[in-house]
Amino acid sequence: MPTGPEMRISLAGNSPTAAGWSPKRGPVIDLFVNDKISSSNGGLNRESLNRVVDESLDILAHCVDPSIEEANHAVLVVGNVQSGKTLSFTALSALASDNGYGLVIVLAGSTKDLEAQSEARLANDLGINSFLRNWTHFPHPCSDDLAELRTKIENWKRHRNGDSILKQPSLIITVIKNHKRIVDTAEVLGKLRSVLKNVPTLIIDDESDQASLNTKARQNLLTGKTEKSTTYDSILELRNAIASHTYVQYTATPQANLLLTVGDVLDPSYVKVISAGDAYTGGEYFFRDRLKELVIELPSADLCDPKSMPLDAPDSLAQALRFFLLGVAATVLSKDAHRSMMIQASQDTDPHRTYGRWVEGMLSVWPLLLQDQHENELRDDFLVSYNSLKETHNGLPEFRVLMEVMPEVCREIQIRVVNSKADGRKIDWDSHPYWILVGGMKLDRGFTVEGLTVTYMPRRLADNADTIQQRARFFGYREAYAGLCRIFLLKDSIRAFTDYVDDEIQLRNDLMEVPNGSLKEWKRKFLLSKSLKSLTRSNIVGRKSVSRISLDAGWISLKYLDTPSNIASNNATILDFVDKASAHFGPREIMHDGEVYVDRRRIEIRNTYLTVHDAEIVRSLLLDLSLSEIIDRTLVTALCMQLDVLMGSAGVIDIVMMNNLNTKGQKGRTGQNVRTNMFIGRNPQTASSIEELNYSGDRTFFASDRLTIQVRNQLIKDFGDSTNAVYWLSFHLPDSVLSDFIVESL
Repeated sequence: MPTGPEMRISLAGNSPTAAGWSPKRGPVIDLFVNDKISSSNGGLNRESLNRVVDESLDILAHCVDPSIEEANHAVLVVGNVQSGKTLSFTALSALASDNGYGLVIVLAGSTKDLEAQSEARLANDLGINSFLRNWTHFPHPCSDDLAELRTKIENWKRHRNGDSILKQPSLIITVIKNHKRIVDTAEVLGKLRSVLKNVPTLIIDDESDQASLNTKARQNLLTGKTEKSTTYDSILELRNAIASHTYVQYTATPQANLLLTVGDVLDPSYVKVISAGDAYTGGEYFFRDRLKELVIELPSADLCDPKSMPLDAPDSLAQALRFFLLGVAATVLSKDAHRSMMIQASQDTDPHRTYGRWVEGMLSVWPLLLQDQHENELRDDFLVSYNSLKETHNGLPEFRVLMEVMPEVCREIQIRVVNSKADGRKIDWDSHPYWILVGGMKLDRGFTVEGLTVTYMPRRLADNADTIQQRARFFGYREAYAGLCRIFLLKDSIRAFTDYVDDEIQLRNDLMEVPNGSLKEWKRKFLLSKSLKSLTRSNIVGRKSVSRISLDAGWISLKYLDTPSNIASNNATILDFVDKASAHFGPREIMHDGEVYVDRRRIEIRNTYLTVHDAEIVRSLLLDLSLSEIIDRTLVTALCMQLDVLMGSAGVIDIVMMNNLNTKGQKGRTGQNVRTNMFIGRNPQTASSIEELNYSGDRTFFASDRLTIQVRNQLIKDFGDSTNAVYWLSFHLPDSVLSDFIVESL
């Protein structure tokens, strides 16, 4: 079948919101922006910061109006992995202070490392320790802080009420996401409930899909119980202690947040999708645009098996280390910023020491080998890696120059094991520029690795979509040095990351198109890579009617287009589509192909086709159909979600009008018979070659690399003595279908 020109479908942004109040910029946010510009070393400029501020204003506009004394609300903010979510919620905090919020509580990660990371960023971005006194910080408040908290809150209220000339700072509380610490904070604030009654508050939950949610939701759904997991229960206590507040959930993987039980107090009613900056390099960058350049497949033998670790380091680890050291050497010569390598080995902690020992061994031996004038093998290996980097990174110094400093570079690297059994030393990025981090779970989520260029991940594939995405610490603002990046992954992990790109784009696009950002009536629907078992961990899923629909390559048909109440409207919809598509693209007769399909029947019943270049025309057809059965509605929704992918590299969809929509010669069939036996077979069936065929059969009329839609006009005689013409649709899905469909039935 002929192909048409490629067409790109643009993604829509959020619809204008209908916020109940309108927050404004003030001195705190202006100071925040100016400080970030003056101290920026990551490409932040006033334009990109103003975008962050505008998005944060929209989020704040959907938080509780500070003039309301008793109200609470839960909202969801969706970013990308390593894309600046912390910057967003620090900007949101600054705007809250400017607009009458007296208290901000940040649930700052579930580990001490993440908590320290978030506190450091808040201190830097908000000037918590500044003499300008925009904030008073209380980390992990306990009963000993009760009196001072009361005084600070009362001082802030006096200033707000006009009884204090001197500006009084807003309060910010940081708490690790540990149920005991959260309960302690809730108890302190509960004792101040009367003081806090008219103090508008933000509760910001960083990485909100982790630890915060009720891990007994699925069990409750099945048993009818109302049990609560400990961290979830502690967050409820915290929220109950504050009369007027908004619970703001930040995450890059919102699947868990979107599948909470209807009526759950953490179930968000509003969603905001925030954008990444221009220099952001994420899933599309690494797994679509530059997959072949920057992603290296690990041999299956290099899978980290904690029960059977080899004695010697795999060659691929040495290759990854050479890439990293060459990048560091180039950085040393250019006096650039940090460079880091990350080894995500295993969930088990025992292999971490092994990988660390292997790296230490290479870094200690290689300088000696490189200084040996008779040793050429290692230098040759470095040259191979150098030539690869030279193809992807502009301005790489000469190989000779890099190798001159290589022995010293090897001695400059700091190696740190990051896991629950490690010594707990904080990684002070300002103390040293070049790091290799080895770990597993602690490097999965929220952990920022400064200047990360090389990732070595020989671990097994995660089962859940959100888990594997959170492992992508190599995403981030790396465009300036992306050519130095290399990502070493096993084959199944490469497939999962690659497939997830389309799933993530579709989810973000769907969320951006939610009318006014309101999730109350939004029907949950997701794409899920066939290589993954689930969207998220099953124990938190509280929605009753969520099911997985598998869309496999081959033929699939709508089932119930012959419902009496819908025949007339659907016939009109399909004919209108054919007329519009014919006017735009022109019907053509399908002639003898010679290899795929044959149609030598008389001309009035020969198949004709259209090649449609615009997915929106097809999407409109599908969405305008009147469908009585959930099986058909689900199929249509799934197809609409993947239309852009299903258009293939040619950017077209083929429409085949079976028998040119002619009913001549039909005697009438039952709808049940059509549903089970849609397609006319080859004629004659005894033909042994193409030359002997008069017709190759309906199933042969499709394009192998893109979506084909067959439209047929079928006489149906189900309804008494009458016979009805019913226009019926069948779809042939190409092998490029990468994802299944998760749907909620409302």
